[in-house]
Amino acid sequence: SEEELRAQAERDGLLGEEASLESAVLARLSAAISAEAPALARYEDALRDFDLARARAVLAEALRLARPRLRAVRLAIARGRLLPCEADCARLSLAYRPLDLVLEERAALVFGSNMGGKTVALQTALCLQILAQAGLFAPAEAFETEVYRRIVYAGAPRPGSPEPGRDEEGLS
Repeated sequence: SEEELRAQAERDGLLGEEASLESAVLARLSAAISAEAPALARYEDALRDFDLARARAVLAEALRLARPRLRAVRLAIARGRLLPCEADCARLSLAYRPLDLVLEERAALVFGSNMGGKTVALQTALCLQILAQAGLFAPAEAFETEVYRRIVYAGAPRPGSPEPGRDEEGLS
C-alpha cells in the first residue's frame, strides 16, 4: 500500500541519517583517541612494567630469591640453591643442603673426597653467577659477586660425550 511505501521510504531515510550520525560520532571518537594515543601508550607501558615487576616479585617470593650484590670484592653465597638439584632431591625424598661459600681470593682450589659435593657446589656457584649477570635474582639468602667479562665452565659436556648433557670425566 501507499502508506507502507511511505513508511518504508521514511525508514530508509532514517537509517541513512543514523548511519551518517554514527560516522560522525566515530570520526570524533577516532580523533579523540588519536589525540590521546601517546598517553594511552604510556599507560600501556606503565601497566606492562607493573605487571612484570609484580610477576618478578611473586616469583622471587615463591622461590625465595635474593637480589645479588654486584661489585663485591669477594664471592659469597649464603644458602645458595641449585633449583634443579633441589627439586630432584625433593622428588627422591632426599635431604638437600644449600651452599654456604665465601671466597676472599679470585682463585681457589676445591678438593675433597669423591661424592663430596664439589661438582654441585661449583654448578651452584656458576648458576648463581649467570643469573646475577643476566640481571635476575638468585636462589639464595644472599649472593655477592663481581661481574666477569667471560665465564668458562670446565665441566661442560665435550663433543663425543656418551650422553647429551653428561661428561663422564666431569670436573675432575
